[in-house]
Amino acid sequence: MDQTTATDNREIRIFISSTFRDMMRERDLLVKEVFPELRRKCAKRFVTLTEVDLRWGITEQQANEGQVLPLCLAEIERSRPYFIGLLGERYGWIPDTIRPEVIERESWLKEHVEGRTSVTELEILHGVFNNLRMEDHAFFYFRAPAYANDSALAPDERRHMVETNIPSDVQRYGEAEATRLTEQRKDKLAALKQRIRDSKLPLVESYANPAALAEIVRKQLDELIDRLYPEDQAPDPLAQERLAHVAHAKNKLFACIDRPAHLTTLNAFATRTEHNGHGMVVTGESGGGKTALLAAWARDWSKNHPEDFIFQHYFGATPDSASPEGFLRRLLGELKERFDITDDIPADPEKLRDALPVWLAQASARISSRATEGREASTPERIVLVLDGLNQVQGSEPDRRLNFLPRHFSPHIVAIVSALPGPALDALRERGWAEHELPLADEAEVDAMVGEYFRIHGRHVDTEGRPLQTKLRQQLVAATGSRNPLFLRTLLEELRQFGNFEELPHRVVHYLEAENSEELFRRVIARWQEDFDGRLLQDQPTPHTELVRNALSYLWAARQGLSEPEWLDLLGTQGDPLPRALWTPLFLALEPHLSQRGGLFAFGHDFLRQAVQETFVPMDDQQHNAHLYVADYFEHHPQQREMTPRKAAEWPYQLHAAESWERLE
Repeated sequence: MDQTTATDNREIRIFISSTFRDMMRERDLLVKEVFPELRRKCAKRFVTLTEVDLRWGITEQQANEGQVLPLCLAEIERSRPYFIGLLGERYGWIPDTIRPEVIERESWLKEHVEGRTSVTELEILHGVFNNLRMEDHAFFYFRAPAYANDSALAPDERRHMVETNIPSDVQRYGEAEATRLTEQRKDKLAALKQRIRDSKLPLVESYANPAALAEIVRKQLDELIDRLYPEDQAPDPLAQERLAHVAHAKNKLFACIDRPAHLTTLNAFATRTEHNGHGMVVTGESGGGKTALLAAWARDWSKNHPEDFIFQHYFGATPDSASPEGFLRRLLGELKERFDITDDIPADPEKLRDALPVWLAQASARISSRATEGREASTPERIVLVLDGLNQVQGSEPDRRLNFLPRHFSPHIVAIVSALPGPALDALRERGWAEHELPLADEAEVDAMVGEYFRIHGRHVDTEGRPLQTKLRQQLVAATGSRNPLFLRTLLEELRQFGNFEELPHRVVHYLEAENSEELFRRVIARWQEDFDGRLLQDQPTPHTELVRNALSYLWAARQGLSEPEWLDLLGTQGDPLPRALWTPLFLALEPHLSQRGGLFAFGHDFLRQAVQETFVPMDDQQHNAHLYVADYFEHHPQQREMTPRKAAEWPYQLHAAESWERLE
């Protein structure tokens, strides 16, 4: 369950590597014509296609602080295994220095510190040659040298097509040395091209011009999409929902430690032969690790009991998951598929509720029949229901009191659920369910979580190569808020990203003053605004002063979440998407707090959603405006011309949420 294939992920994310000035026409055609067309094709197959082109503007701050290379390497990691490399007659920009902490994370860079290696070659090394599993997902294109003399090009463009002496080199070293360095860059480019040829990776030599490249890329990626995601193999709604819940569980398990005593308790309950027809409910503080515990238990139980039918449902994880009808249709669909039930799933909500006990009885009867007939051990022995967050069930009072769940289960059925105080928990207690309270983490568990978090990130240091101070670690472990795993994980992520070691103790105190996770997220949001609002691109005179507010408000408004291309379009201006030089640093800060399913990003937990609502859209008119802005995008943006399942899911919903009744009609 913790492993998904490329097909399961249903996402293609392609990093585009090229030199800058000489490839502007190529990148322009790819980003504005080729990828939008391919994206529309993918949308009809429930696939998200995203291109990553970091050459669209660099902030002065990023250039001065040496952030360009780290951003490129981070985006390459997120895009594996897809990579496009464009090379002409220029070797590309060579950074003067590489920051020590970048070399600390990427030890292979040590040999390039003094080697005058271009960022373009470093991207190719990191994206392709340092990873031998690229297979046929890396594509290279060499432009014909003759294009540099094309009469259609302006004189300035022709000058940028070939290697010439760099003015700063002439000023620093003199004309002769600058000429030598130019020849050196030419030799490095020739060697790089030869290495690509020798790799036998997909390569197109000597494409004539940008238009020719666009057609070649279009054809190759079109074939790639058909091969990876055939039109007749698009997942049905049941499979899509199943993958979404698997992804949600995987996200909750990231950087979590097992809590053996509590896993043992759940195992003991599940292995009992008699439950009196009842299940077990896990209780505890919000953010205290209940979801992670259930996900870890389901992972282990699935591994140790492959014959069992395990159904995991995380209420609130997807748009339809919190409604009783959405839950029932999904469970009945899975039962029908697994136990060959011939009945149709009822369309009527009341008949849907009546069907569940009957279908569970049919499945139990088939298990008993198989056991009697002495079937192979590979047939199911139990039906295991893992239901997280029953307090999030939406609907009428009877639904919130779980009247749609059977009051008694057969001996073949094991039900382990979680709930916060409220109608659902009250109902389970009245039914006599077993209860296990998950306490907050103790100091030893907190310390282990801190260690595991930095182990996963490969960070045994914080910043500037300095070890995590014992006193600071003890301060984290001893803090009351750190006993809540969500609070601790959020805090650790902030410390991992914090860049000023001397100020780190003060920042820790600032965050630990938060009384709960929602207050902590409000402080984190304020930090994002400090870091990412108002950045100015070199080629754009107007800063994006409301970037964080807009990014989080649009995500708050989205029904199913947002894909990266949608997000960039929503945040862009004058029909152009937001430049990635502005987007990538913000997204890397947001990403640990997001969930991803089918290429769509959503808030990873409700505390962040609540903090965003309180900070940016507390009033009805602000909420309506956010919904209308998203509705306008799906109705009018050129990228949304065609009706797709994605557009159908968002557009009418946004108009309804905005109470725009005339437009909705």
